[in-house]
Amino acid sequence: MSLAALERLAGAQTRLIAALDGGDIAEIESASRALATHVEEVRGVAVWRATPELKNQVETALRSGESARVRIGYLADRSRRRLQALLGLGGRVAMGYGRNGRIRLPGA
Repeated sequence: MSLAALERLAGAQTRLIAALDGGDIAEIESASRALATHVEEVRGVAVWRATPELKNQVETALRSGESARVRIGYLADRSRRRLQALLGLGGRVAMGYGRNGRIRLPGA
């Protein structure tokens, strides 16, 4: 594995985080696809501990990935709360998730 591959991965993570913060759906989708491509590029390589530079770069990429994961969780929760508030305005006060993992609206 090269430092260049890890740098591309870190760049893709940074791009995804910026897209999530910006809220542009098209950019989020594009950044997600780019990230998936770069993850596949470095996946399964067990020699990342070969040099201190590689190890540091992988640790940086992992921290960046965790940052993106936290943002996604926050944005999902914020969306759920907004939907819950809208449902409350319409007289529906609760929602949940069905067995398929999708949001199930009351009475639906």
